[in-house]
Amino acid sequence: MSVEEDKTKALAALRAAHANVQKADEEVTQTVVDARHVKATWAGIATELGIAQPNAVRKFKPLLGERTPRQKWEHEADPAGPALLAVRHAHKKAGDAELARLQAVADARSAGVTWEAIATVLGMKVPNAVSKYFPLLEETRVVTVRKGVGSV
Repeated sequence: MSVEEDKTKALAALRAAHANVQKADEEVTQTVVDARHVKATWAGIATELGIAQPNAVRKFKPLLGERTPRQKWEHEADPAGPALLAVRHAHKKAGDAELARLQAVADARSAGVTWEAIATVLGMKVPNAVSKYFPLLEETRVVTVRKGVGSV
């Protein structure tokens, strides 16, 4: 496989991983809307998301008016319990998707994909992509002798 084919394959994998993260984030948002619809507390939602309550309110409250709940758990005696469990599972899936995206960024860099191309796929500016992902990667430089070079 050529270098360009490796780059194309790595970028395709990154696009897929990025789409999975967006889908997982959407599911987290929807489960929070569903949980609030059945009167789950902001404190409970924040706990499941592993963030502070004010941050959960700030991030998700504006979306409550824009979204329609899926009408889940209405038949339960205490619907908040299953709703919060759904938030927990959606949050875990989002974390797993983010790890897969990080691995796709690492694979893309290993294939020689530039930060500019990675940032384009992620819909970010280059400095933001670099500052977000570069500290999480370990890049090494490998230098070898070219084949067919005579003795020095």
